Amino acid sequence: SLMTIRFVVVHPDYQKQGIAHRLMSYGIHTLHPQYDHVTLAVTIGNPAHGLYHRMGFASGATTHTLKRT
Repeated sequence: SLMTIRFVVVHPDYQKQGIAHRLMSYGIHTLHPQYDHVTLAVTIGNPAHGLYHRMGFASGATTHTLKRT
């Protein structure tokens, strides 16, 4: 089974304090027994890419979105 993390957002005033890491770690470790895989949706250019790689996430498929006008 698969768990997907869609959004982890930390206010700019509180970034670089380990908050996102703690939130993600808590969720992953709490739900881990129920899931075989964890995916993370990340926008291109997201400055937190380094955090995700340090946590063990690897780059995968790219998702394309159609914006209706």
